[in-house]
Amino acid sequence: MSTRPASKQSPHNTLFPISFMRACADDLRISESCSAPSPRLTLGEFLKVLQDRYDFLRTRYLTLMGADGSRSILNLIKSTQIMTNILAMFPGQGSQYVGMGKALCDRFKVARNTFSEADEVLDFKLSELCFNGPEAELRLTANQQPAILTTSIAVWRVLTRETDLRPQLFAGHSLGEYSALVAAGKLDFARAVNLVRMRGQAMQRAVPEGTGAMAAVIGLDPAALIEKRKAIDTRLGTIEVANFNGPQQQIVSGHKAALEALTKALADEKIRCTPLPVSAPFHSSLMAPAREEMAPKLKDTPLNPTEHPVIANVIGQLTQSYTIDNLVKQIDSPVLWTDTLATALAEGCDTFFEVGPGKVLFGLARKAVPKRSKIIHSDAIDKAIKDARMLTT
Repeated sequence: MSTRPASKQSPHNTLFPISFMRACADDLRISESCSAPSPRLTLGEFLKVLQDRYDFLRTRYLTLMGADGSRSILNLIKSTQIMTNILAMFPGQGSQYVGMGKALCDRFKVARNTFSEADEVLDFKLSELCFNGPEAELRLTANQQPAILTTSIAVWRVLTRETDLRPQLFAGHSLGEYSALVAAGKLDFARAVNLVRMRGQAMQRAVPEGTGAMAAVIGLDPAALIEKRKAIDTRLGTIEVANFNGPQQQIVSGHKAALEALTKALADEKIRCTPLPVSAPFHSSLMAPAREEMAPKLKDTPLNPTEHPVIANVIGQLTQSYTIDNLVKQIDSPVLWTDTLATALAEGCDTFFEVGPGKVLFGLARKAVPKRSKIIHSDAIDKAIKDARMLTT
């Protein structure tokens, strides 16, 4: 009795594993309660997104499996799992620049949609301010905060649309924590845009423009800086360490006159103290009125339960469950970024990926993590996409 040889199945007809399809659904931000990646998409637009994503997944599938389907299915399943060694880092104030996001929007529809959504939420053209300035208006904290958040999320959406980037941990520097929460799926983007706009307005009202300032101190450890600060005449006003950014880089914040006195004292000892392009003394006790104003608005903000952990920079550690109190406390508390990076290292992270405008966190990581670590920024989007793809292969 002759047997019929088994026909070789074409990879074009191979069914995607369930884990792969779940990755597709996650990429499109589809859940049981949401049938489309954005409530503003028409059915036709949604189907087009599905087709585009299918084409990407099919190409990815054939690359991993081989054109003849000979490679192990384990390679494919592995590609959909969380990359267990990446910290996604989102920048805060001071990272803005006129023109940010424009090239991104010129090339990627998902970025244009992100800026359009922010424009609609704020009822003014934030996109125009980001793309064309003027710089003085962009620097105002009420504008700067939603501008950096929107640019960061536009970059994030491009990266996750174009690659399989799936970090283990998320963290944001000050304002960037809102971006981290959005990227981790814990906070709605439109809600975050509105919150940081109000946060900026509350911070600006807390201290009249021109009376507060911040500066970066380079080449002095935290303990030595605290002692230098104590030597400043208190009649000049308040001055505090606002950000612990690294072993030899801290940010001071307070009244402008006190900061100028500290700058002069440090300059006499050949220590750099560089003013920051911000409009208020953030993360100092002078922000107490802003905290009081924002507390009830934040307390009413729901957070979505997701499996993606966010390191709160007010404590610099992971907690069992992230709570909105972290965003309330951080307004007038220092940013513990050195501890944040140390926590990521302790959790096994060896890749540090800055998502958003500028390279501030990229620079801080280079000075704080082991040399064997991989550090990536997204300010050059083509290179960032290439780097993210290399992490997934």
